[in-house]
Amino acid sequence: MSRRYKNFSWLHDRLTEQYPFVVIPSLPEKQIQGRFEESFVANRMRKLERFLNRVVLHPLLRSSAVLHHFVTSSDVKVRANW
Repeated sequence: MSRRYKNFSWLHDRLTEQYPFVVIPSLPEKQIQGRFEESFVANRMRKLERFLNRVVLHPLLRSSAVLHHFVTSSDVKVRANW
């Protein structure tokens, strides 16, 4: 299952809203130019994977319904109750 940067951004925003007292790992910065270059894509993929691993390893965040939805859903979209 693949995810776009905006899906990771959605997850980050929801976790930040739901857990204001927890330091949520940061996402890699967005880039306008060169964003389709193979080296950039590979580097950002590694950084997004590191972000997700840090979230999953966090004792509180790993039990989040938002994270569960992100990981299991084939269509990550903003839901009204998040």
